[in-house]
Amino acid sequence: METMVEFLSALRTALQEDNSVLYFDGCRGAGQIVALVMALCPEDSVIMAEDEVISQGGRSNVIVSIRAQSKESSFALETCSLPGLAICLLVVCL
Repeated sequence: METMVEFLSALRTALQEDNSVLYFDGCRGAGQIVALVMALCPEDSVIMAEDEVISQGGRSNVIVSIRAQSKESSFALETCSLPGLAICLLVVCL
């Protein structure tokens, strides 16, 4: 439960701040995360499965990468001084 609260808090931050990016990687819990992101902010997200883009909105503030070989799922919120910079991962396991 705490992890979902942290994810929703990070999602709010990524949507409110133009220089923030929320990145989710893995397959555990990915179905719920994709459903939530696509219901709340489809225009602000990129959904990828096995490195293929499935859905891409106008902005890329939320990136969901589903990969079957990942045993654990993680997400990270990065605030960049310039939008589009590489994302550093602060791992939080689901």
